[in-house]
Amino acid sequence: MAGDYILFHLHTNVFRLDADNGKDAPYPLTEYLRENSGRTYCAVINVYNFLADSFRYERNNDAGYLVTRIFINAENHFFTEGIASAGCGYEKFGESEFAGDAIPKVLRSVIYEALNFEMIVPEYALVSEIALNDAVRSGGLTGYRTSKRMGFRLSSDPDEHPH
Repeated sequence: MAGDYILFHLHTNVFRLDADNGKDAPYPLTEYLRENSGRTYCAVINVYNFLADSFRYERNNDAGYLVTRIFINAENHFFTEGIASAGCGYEKFGESEFAGDAIPKVLRSVIYEALNFEMIVPEYALVSEIALNDAVRSGGLTGYRTSKRMGFRLSSDPDEHPH
């Protein structure tokens, strides 16, 4: 959509939230977690924003940017963390289930952030050289056939282009 490609990646493992991570974390040890330590185990969905052209032209080294992470436990309670979480209303773990109106609300937040995210120009040093294979694969070359003549002049060369 609009030149963006949003990739939802569900990790194949379940992770335990560190309840001792400090008071400023989005998932401090709350009454909800104290009641049952099993609630700290979550599936994690990482949501990335890529340029659609990265997929179209197989630019495999192009970066995707993490828009949000969605943590869901076995009770289907969830919270979101990341730039798309601001104002989404799902920053506190244990208050909402990942169902009903919550899913489209999270998706709208992700889409809004992806559409408003501006790509950042990489530092000059990071793009100051490129391998020929990378240039060819990324469409960086025109596809016109060219050659070098090493200073020799061919009999088929027109006189107006001396070498």
